[in-house]
Amino acid sequence: MGIRVLRPAFMQYRHASLAEAERFLTDFGFLPCGREPGAIYFRGVSADGYCYVAHEGEPAFVAGAFEVADVAVLEEASRSIEGASLVRPLPGPQGGACVELRDPDGFRIDLVAGRTPLAPLPETDAAVVNFGDRKQRFGQFQRFERRPARVRKLGHFGFNVSSFEATFAWYRDNLGMAASDTLHAGPQEKDIAAFLRVAQGDEWVDHHSLFFLESPATHVHHCSFEVQDPDEVMMGSEWLKAQGWTQFWGVGRHILGSQVFDYWRDCSGFMIEHYADGDILTEAHQRERHDVADEALAVWGPPPPPDFLD
Repeated sequence: MGIRVLRPAFMQYRHASLAEAERFLTDFGFLPCGREPGAIYFRGVSADGYCYVAHEGEPAFVAGAFEVADVAVLEEASRSIEGASLVRPLPGPQGGACVELRDPDGFRIDLVAGRTPLAPLPETDAAVVNFGDRKQRFGQFQRFERRPARVRKLGHFGFNVSSFEATFAWYRDNLGMAASDTLHAGPQEKDIAAFLRVAQGDEWVDHHSLFFLESPATHVHHCSFEVQDPDEVMMGSEWLKAQGWTQFWGVGRHILGSQVFDYWRDCSGFMIEHYADGDILTEAHQRERHDVADEALAVWGPPPPPDFLD
């Protein structure tokens, strides 16, 4: 069995205009935390570090990254995973080291360790909700403000892939990831999609850190960033609309994973998501299989665009 990744770390994309990318990404809820020629590093409020890197150039997905425990794990990955690079310094404002991998479809996956933490920023206070059968807010007012959502962290990212079996095996065997849910289709009940989580024993982790779907065309599908709560999703959605950006699908609530979601197209047309209130699991959870024909993408919200899974 290969190594185990700890958590998603950051995404990297190229955009034709860094100025336009910065305008969108700050409206989305990121804050710049480092610059170098041809690249801007963006963070959320957590201390883990930057979670998005925008490079200047022909628009393209560059890489997704996972954090690992230390440089010793990077050295093991470099030795044991076919096609892995040597351990090398990690560019950017926090230092550290990295190893570059390629999955079966050639998507670049970076493993990173040793980044110096950033100072945490103030969190958004979670809304205190007065439920119908359980009141929790007594003599207190909640006064929301119009502003961008505050991104907390990278939650997950996903791909359209050429082979479910090859992709599933690669992430399981090399990165130690485990399936929370899979979807199957057709009379042979062939698995076509999976939601994979990091495997951390008894530690509670997000329902999924990686999503993939077998598809005729291979490409990055989306990346998704957690915000504090559903109110933050809605405030972020209203802010992005007011700035003239293109909403793709939302706001709604997923069935698998349970997240309240809101998908947007960024300045280069890539899909990016705010989410809140997702399921968390431990390694005790056993994979559940679902018939894709019986699983709606959302329990409420507008219908998905016809090309959402293309």
